[in-house]
Amino acid sequence: MGFSVTSSTVVLAVAAFTMGGALASAFLTSYDKVSEAYREDWDFRRDQARTNITITSVSWNNGQKQLTFNIKNTGATVLDPNQLEFVIDGRWKTNKVTSLTIGGVSTTVWAPGETLVAVVQDTTWTSQPSRREIVTENGIATWG
Repeated sequence: MGFSVTSSTVVLAVAAFTMGGALASAFLTSYDKVSEAYREDWDFRRDQARTNITITSVSWNNGQKQLTFNIKNTGATVLDPNQLEFVIDGRWKTNKVTSLTIGGVSTTVWAPGETLVAVVQDTTWTSQPSRREIVTENGIATWG
């Protein structure tokens, strides 16, 4: 074997090791991202399985064109009232929420067992809306 064959073999070996290192680095980065996505999905599904809300009462004020909801967090997950979505008579009305309180206090923490009072006002309503849906931040809905 001559010098050129040996040096060519060394160059190819160094190139192979360099390429292998780059591929391993790319693989590990991708694996970390996929693992993180699985963990986030697992956390989301766990919270979703532990979430439940119940509308305990709804009152209508015709003069002010507003609905007042009493909603109980009957699950085991702490929720953020500001993340609720309100769909009333098939229309999104989250932007019409005028008040979200627990015990008369505005808060971003809605613990299990607590009752949230939500007021939705829309002056375009001509009568009491009959179809009401509330959806939590992780997709669990209740109707009332």
